[in-house]
Amino acid sequence: MKSNVLSTLQSLTSNYDNVAVIVFDHGVGTINYSKAIGEFHFMFEDNVGTRVGYFPPGDLQADNGVYDMDIQPLTTSRKIIFTFISTCLSANLTNPLTGENWQGMVNGRARGLPFAFTQRTVRSQGPGFNVLYHMSIDGYAAPDTGTQCYIGFLNGSASLTQRIPYNTGIEYMQWVNTFFYYALFYSMPVNQALDHAAYQHWGCYFNASPLNTGFTTVWRFWNSTHGWYESFGTGCRLAVYGNGNIYLKP
Repeated sequence: MKSNVLSTLQSLTSNYDNVAVIVFDHGVGTINYSKAIGEFHFMFEDNVGTRVGYFPPGDLQADNGVYDMDIQPLTTSRKIIFTFISTCLSANLTNPLTGENWQGMVNGRARGLPFAFTQRTVRSQGPGFNVLYHMSIDGYAAPDTGTQCYIGFLNGSASLTQRIPYNTGIEYMQWVNTFFYYALFYSMPVNQALDHAAYQHWGCYFNASPLNTGFTTVWRFWNSTHGWYESFGTGCRLAVYGNGNIYLKP
């Protein structure tokens, strides 16, 4: 599946002027990728996954991940106008092991999924900001003038079937479907679709919704000792980078 993901990405960016990439899976990263041992790289998983068998711990199969350094060489045309990577740490900008800024090219390899898809690093607008090389760290409240928008999770991501707020709200997939419905059927810009979807389900605009203010994620795991159990993550948040005023449909 990893090879299919990368070959499809290459084909789309070669044959179309505007491309959207949408991924729902697991993510994070590792220092165990065989092409960059000891160097942390972010990724999302293929259909097999990087942990095979009961989790935890599972048998580590790091090479099954689709890594930032795999993606970046296929996106140099900058034709990807919209990216929605709904996985853990997909919008993270720092090395989770050291806390250092983790964007751009190092040793000839890309680091960070936002950079890998857009070829631009994320930062606040102001002195030194160049829209050719940088994208706004808040594409919702302070969109830049570029043609790209990247959406992902700063830390934990929601599974499609979990409720937001936890155990009391609507299933995350309902918000996802509503967001794309407004963006595509009504041809709304991303930010307007974010607002409409949030208002429909939580009665507030996106900035006041739990996706932006923070929510609890919950993941279910199985092992032979404990059976099914839940793992929680708090303060999780969906980030919008770049220009949230772009349209997915002209």
